[in-house]
Amino acid sequence: MKSTYRILFFTRKTRPNKDGLVTIAIRITIDGESLEFNPKLFVNPEIWNPIGRAEGKTKEAKEVNQALDRVRTDLRNHYDEIYEKCGYVTPDKLRDAYLGIDIQQNTLLSMYDKLVEQKRCLVDNTIRDTTLEKYLATRKRISDYLLYQYDKKDIPLREINYSFISNYEIYLKSVCGCGHNSCTKHLRYLKKVSTDALKNRYIMTDPFDNYKLGYKPVDKEYLLESEVKKLLSKKFSIKRLE
Repeated sequence: MKSTYRILFFTRKTRPNKDGLVTIAIRITIDGESLEFNPKLFVNPEIWNPIGRAEGKTKEAKEVNQALDRVRTDLRNHYDEIYEKCGYVTPDKLRDAYLGIDIQQNTLLSMYDKLVEQKRCLVDNTIRDTTLEKYLATRKRISDYLLYQYDKKDIPLREINYSFISNYEIYLKSVCGCGHNSCTKHLRYLKKVSTDALKNRYIMTDPFDNYKLGYKPVDKEYLLESEVKKLLSKKFSIKRLE
């Protein structure tokens, strides 16, 4: 479902320039979030109507209104393009598209690689090498899954949804032979990516919402008496193991 979207043209409350014109600004509002910017349009304040149009049938009024219509059409086209590409639109994305600023599409593995680099910087400080290796193992699982399921090396973050997660879990269990707890570990590392993406507003909804992630308790087997005696009688060559 597309977001609520509207734009408003208004004049800045500043002194007219040397030609007696004032600046026309735009306020974009999407889902209650607003942003204002200057599209480099000017108007004679005497013909400006607060509803967001120039009044009158003069050539000047017609030219101003035609310019406003072009801006409105361009914004609408950019809105549709961004929505098709990203799955959602924000005021800043729409403004940047209108101003010709390139919008980069965030992808699953590019985001995961950023997470890995963050963890790599923490090795020997707050995490161990083995923890980093687990993140890398999950990265490979995701990469293999994308090739297996979609024949792609990467996909946009907006394509990560409940169905993607569910099918990924099935893949881990059926193709990779992972047990429940191993699957949960891989899914939790994937969830870290979606959480970061949500916080950075790369995505607007949490794909893991209502998806249950929990470890199952593991029954530990006890050693037999004969096995305990064998361990007690064993001579270790490394002193710290005694």
